[in-house]
Amino acid sequence: MKIKVVFENKIHKLPYSINNYKEIRETIQCLYPQNLGENFEIYTQVLPKQTPFRINDEEHFNYLKQCYGHLQLKFIIKNSKDKSYLKQDEIESLNQSILIQYNNQDNNDIIFNQQKQRYTNPQILDINSFETKQSTLECFIKELVDQRLEFHGLLQPKIQPVFKMNIEYCQSTQTVIPGKSFLWSVRLRNTSNIKWSKQEVYLMCIEGQFLEQKLFFNYDIPINEICTIGAKLIAPQYLSNSPQIFQLFHKEQSFGKQIIFTLKNKEKLEQRKQFLLKKLQKIIQRQQLQLKTEFFYILNQNKILNSKKQKKIVDLI
Repeated sequence: MKIKVVFENKIHKLPYSINNYKEIRETIQCLYPQNLGENFEIYTQVLPKQTPFRINDEEHFNYLKQCYGHLQLKFIIKNSKDKSYLKQDEIESLNQSILIQYNNQDNNDIIFNQQKQRYTNPQILDINSFETKQSTLECFIKELVDQRLEFHGLLQPKIQPVFKMNIEYCQSTQTVIPGKSFLWSVRLRNTSNIKWSKQEVYLMCIEGQFLEQKLFFNYDIPINEICTIGAKLIAPQYLSNSPQIFQLFHKEQSFGKQIIFTLKNKEKLEQRKQFLLKKLQKIIQRQQLQLKTEFFYILNQNKILNSKKQKKIVDLI
């Protein structure tokens, strides 16, 4: 498989012997040891006018190699700690690289012949009946139609969805009044390789006083999009110290980190604040009284010293 990697406008062509995801990451780290961290991201594109996507793991790479191994793929490397996204010129570069290859008619003929041979070779398929031949022909035609639809951007490529997320912001403590409503929200980023459908992805409490309460998105969340989800919740009359734990779900399957926060009684906090203010006032008053006492003591001592000096002067005269 022919692979070119691009990082900070530097292009390197990887050796043909490197043919798995782990070796590719290790080679990229060796190429850019100073500027690239361990958690870098790899983006590519396999169809014209397709939105570039991130390669997530070995299984994802093997799928690309199996379906598009005939192409020369270009990988854009992004340092994840910079929280940067693909620039317009990088997207155009990926699209141009793929478009040139798909415009090459000879390359298309080779692909067609390979697929035709694959579905008509009796040694591979072992066709022994009319039903098998008919099924094979249907698969062959369906794959050709799917490829043409993908080429014209009318069909998205079949990529195994991997659901992931990052927590961009979440308050660890929420001050509430028992029995009263309060607004709670969390900011998330969709780091999956597929959009979050508002009908299928939701946030649900899995532990705490809002158990099994579900929160849904108002719209579909695209890849790499930051979104805010929240609701008006009612604080319980009795606040415990146990954490409130929410988690994202795709249908019935959970994914991503748990979102954890605790509830604090606002009234108790106000009472504690008033108590501390009164205590502080008493301390200040005590210190002021002590300063006044010391001041008058020093003033009295100075008067005594002055009277003694005057007496000595009179005696000398």
